[in-house]
Amino acid sequence: RAGAVSVMINSGEVNGIPGHADYHLLTEILKETYQFHGFTVSDWEDIIRLNTRDQTADTPKEAVRQSVMAGVDMSMVPFDYSFYNLTLECVQDGSIPRSRLDDAVRRILRVKYALGLFDGNNAWPDSSALDTFNKPEYDATNLQAARQAIT
Repeated sequence: RAGAVSVMINSGEVNGIPGHADYHLLTEILKETYQFHGFTVSDWEDIIRLNTRDQTADTPKEAVRQSVMAGVDMSMVPFDYSFYNLTLECVQDGSIPRSRLDDAVRRILRVKYALGLFDGNNAWPDSSALDTFNKPEYDATNLQAARQAIT
């Protein structure tokens, strides 16, 4: 309702159900009840942790299936492409319907289009912007922001 375009799923559990496997929270409440039209993104390696930590999935493939079917739209693990490969396997074997994959892609692309990422003129900010990073005069403000952001 306030205009958020993405939601990162928390690493915790609610009533014993890991956030990345919670269909009720991600789909029924967030996407259906609250009519959230943005996309959901995993928190680092929490999808695979459905198998390795939470033990709700017997295999990495089952962890991917659980998370996608629960309502996770995007995996945030930049150095490991197993999410992509396992999602493709699940779509091919029918354990993830193509309609669910289409919904995730639609949500992600809708946000990217709204942000102008396909306009062709904003791939990288002006390199001079890098000169404003890591300046000692910003240390106090950065520290205060970090303190206020701790949850």
